[in-house]
Amino acid sequence: MVLIFSGVEVIAGPSVGIKPAPSWLLPVTPGGKAPSSKDFSDGYYVVFSDRQVHLDKKTAYYHHIRQIASESGIQNGSEISVVFNPSYEHIDFHKITVWRDGKAVSEMKASDFKIIPVETDRQRFIYNGDFSASVILKDIRKGDRIEYAYSLTGWNPVLLNKYSSTFSFGVYDYISHIHYAVITDSDRKIYFKDFNKPPGKTTRKTNSGTSYEWDLKSIKNIRYEDDVPSWFSNQPAVQITEYETWKEVVDWGLNFYQIPAVGGPLKNKVEEWKKLAKGSRHAYMESAVRFVQDEIRYLGIETGENSHRPHNPDEVFRQRYGDCKDKSFLLCALLKANDIDSDPMLVNTYKKSHVSEYLPSPADFNHVVVRARIRDEGPNLSKENAFVFIDATFSLQGGAISKLFFPAYGAGLLLRKGQEDIIPVPLQNPGYVTVEEEIVLPAQNQVLAMGSFITKTIYFEGEADDMRSQFQDNNLSETEETYLNYYRKNYKNAEFETLNPLEYYDQREANNFSLIERYSMKNAWQYDSTRQKYYFSIWGKMLYDQLLELPNKPRKEPAYLKFPYHLMYTIRVRMPGPWNVPDDKWEIKRDAYEIAFKSEFVAAENVWQLYYEYETLKDHITPDESKQFKEDISKIVDNLDYELNSPATDTETKNIPMMLLGFAAVLVGSGFVFGLIGAFVFLIYKLVLKWRSRDH
Repeated sequence: MVLIFSGVEVIAGPSVGIKPAPSWLLPVTPGGKAPSSKDFSDGYYVVFSDRQVHLDKKTAYYHHIRQIASESGIQNGSEISVVFNPSYEHIDFHKITVWRDGKAVSEMKASDFKIIPVETDRQRFIYNGDFSASVILKDIRKGDRIEYAYSLTGWNPVLLNKYSSTFSFGVYDYISHIHYAVITDSDRKIYFKDFNKPPGKTTRKTNSGTSYEWDLKSIKNIRYEDDVPSWFSNQPAVQITEYETWKEVVDWGLNFYQIPAVGGPLKNKVEEWKKLAKGSRHAYMESAVRFVQDEIRYLGIETGENSHRPHNPDEVFRQRYGDCKDKSFLLCALLKANDIDSDPMLVNTYKKSHVSEYLPSPADFNHVVVRARIRDEGPNLSKENAFVFIDATFSLQGGAISKLFFPAYGAGLLLRKGQEDIIPVPLQNPGYVTVEEEIVLPAQNQVLAMGSFITKTIYFEGEADDMRSQFQDNNLSETEETYLNYYRKNYKNAEFETLNPLEYYDQREANNFSLIERYSMKNAWQYDSTRQKYYFSIWGKMLYDQLLELPNKPRKEPAYLKFPYHLMYTIRVRMPGPWNVPDDKWEIKRDAYEIAFKSEFVAAENVWQLYYEYETLKDHITPDESKQFKEDISKIVDNLDYELNSPATDTETKNIPMMLLGFAAVLVGSGFVFGLIGAFVFLIYKLVLKWRSRDH
């Protein structure tokens, strides 16, 4: 509805319609069993959930019944709220009924609906134009059954009248009955793929077309094991799409990504960069990339077609903001303006390389990036090193264009004419971290003497990008306090204070970021009155924080590994004098990770040096690898925690009882009298106790 006031056009806000249910619905009777009280939360459970989609009418019908089982259910289950997008959807309610003692009471009044904007993605700087149609039900009591049904009519026109969706049978809480249906009156080609054994599909031919149904009763929550990768799902589901090939998805995307010639102020900017680059392709690319990443802020106006269609590059340049589509499209336009080959690419930041396991659909992707050619001469021009992948939503990236970091998205679909399949995306400059902790210990008998603790950390490439961004976003004083408290917590008995302000050095062109922390350490040595000796505990927390420790039980699902990740970690303990510490060296090489360890005493410096290296090679370990993984992680964790004692060392004292036992065994074997043996061993044992009681 459009209202005209004094020549000004005012568009009426979204509204809720009230009408009977569609005539094309397939009949279905709610069934299934009621749940146990331990199988649901919030004081209510869902008795019935029905979703039926009519493709030709572009309408989705929803029917839900919820049972109020307790007093908390009255609080949590007495509101009905439906999110819709009025830029292309219209909502009609068909029924709101409260059942009490077998009697139905209608609660559907148009005046009771509240329609408010919700902007469900606002926290991610995305404005999608969503609204919520809500009804707060009155006089709801324990034992009531709330039944409601509504339809959403209209598809986003950007989808060009092709349907894609996923019907999931995974539930958070128990649901007594789930029913899905897809209905078409025309001869539409639809493709289906099952995941994790959903119920079978029932296909029926009708006079007007075809229906597909799925029905499942008494559905319990299927829990995930802890720490599964983002791409993993154990939930039964059916994927539905009208796209037969990936080429069809490419052709769909190319409708919106025809890269235009730049003009006006944007063209002036291009000419400025060309002059500065003096014919260098890489210099021009670096100017364009840094401009789009750093000076076009991330903010998405994704209402209507702009959920998938990017805004014009000139508009994005003028307003200086855009989402991933807008920024990628702008970057492609800037590169094309200097005859640099580039294309937008669709990726999924959760499914990653596993996106290829799904049926072709625009819904398979949630992010847009860029692939650009950095070299057009010499051999192997189609090889990986001829291209660079760029995430235009990043900011403050460092390094030359060929050294840009790109996340491990694994695979993507190029929006390029003739492209027919998903392509692999190689790792691109993931970077690594080096950490050196130097601990200076005073002599044990110098109780008031100060020790020191100095940490030098260098982040390279992708790791440097992360730290650069963090230091721009965070308050430096709070960061210093956080770092100080980190060591206070790890070395609880010692008293840590900051010696100097936190130093940081950002070398953006080389793309490394360095930190230096300096702390004083009072009361480093702690006295154990029971053992009558001083000790100092060493804890390699920096590495421990990166490790995944799995529970000691068989695993059935893959386990997540932080990937890519590479840490080289050194702890140097400068002693007050010579010390006897264990020398050790070993390494572990597996398909998914590598671990190395070395312990040595540098006598010339009185320094005990512990070196650790940990690198992940994949983003997960399989269930079959989990047992070995637990053993390997346990081994490195055992070498992260040390207690440093008196120079006379536990190594020597721990070995003496074993020497005595061995000597006694020899005596027994030689036929000595048992009483003599006992007396001799007891005498030696008393001498050992006296020796141990001395202050070393």
